[in-house]
Amino acid sequence: MKGLENLLEDGRNAVCCGPMEAVSPHGFSAQGGSIPLIRMAALMGAVLGTLWYALDPRHRKTAQENIRLALGVNGSAARRIVRANFRHLARVFAEFPGMVRMGARNIGRFVEVHGVEHVHNSLKKGRGVLILTSHFGNWEWMAYGAPFFLPARLNIVARPLRPHVLNRWVTALRERSGNRVIAKDHALIHALKALKRNEIVAFLMDHNAGKKTGVWAPFFGGYVLTHKTLAHIALKTGAPVHPVFNRRLPDGRYRIDVEPEIPPPPLGSREERAEAMTAAFNAAIEARIRHTPEQWYWIHRRFRRFRLEKPC
Repeated sequence: MKGLENLLEDGRNAVCCGPMEAVSPHGFSAQGGSIPLIRMAALMGAVLGTLWYALDPRHRKTAQENIRLALGVNGSAARRIVRANFRHLARVFAEFPGMVRMGARNIGRFVEVHGVEHVHNSLKKGRGVLILTSHFGNWEWMAYGAPFFLPARLNIVARPLRPHVLNRWVTALRERSGNRVIAKDHALIHALKALKRNEIVAFLMDHNAGKKTGVWAPFFGGYVLTHKTLAHIALKTGAPVHPVFNRRLPDGRYRIDVEPEIPPPPLGSREERAEAMTAAFNAAIEARIRHTPEQWYWIHRRFRRFRLEKPC
């Protein structure tokens, strides 16, 4: 195990010489007040992420096992991805409080958005819009900035945090820009009400589901239990589902991509169609992960119930 000084040096090197090298002053002249935030978050993420990797064997092991299973890489390659992943996640956590600096006038200093016209067009149908996303890139910045580029209110389905005081603080920050947070336990009724108001409802679909709430859907060459609520809501209401993902750019900002609608299957029973849609949702998430694997939430035990063959 490396000494503390060496670990801290590794973290500093990740900022200066590694994949986060673009957080140097060059190229930031137009970024205004976002420069200190991006620099500080990059430094904190690199140093704290390096320490986290060294001091948390449980999550390190989970991430390595997930990556080897999903991506088929050897141990050395998996460890490289995990080290980068811990630094990325630590940076996301460090960036969280600073998102309150975003506003309509400076949103371009934090994110750039592509494809938002897909949501504009879908809202014209008057059925609301459903967003498929995941714990990828900086999902908090993406959601917080949504009111500054989306034409309707964003409702975010989220699992309440513990302890309660932490959940209150996080929820207050998430809603400060104009979003509404819907507790996962009450998602269905509030999501349906929001869609009736022609609003937008976002679901993060990359966490485990139970046997009662999920279906076995393809994911990285096997099958995992995946929440079916989003598919059932889409089929019930006719609301279009748009994948929306983000990834960190070399300059420290995030690129948000709004993708075209995932169309519902035309044939089959309600359950068969929901299962087919859920498979399409997982395929969209998997494609993003494969493109930039170090920016996903590998520390979650997503493959705990992974099966090579679809269970009966």
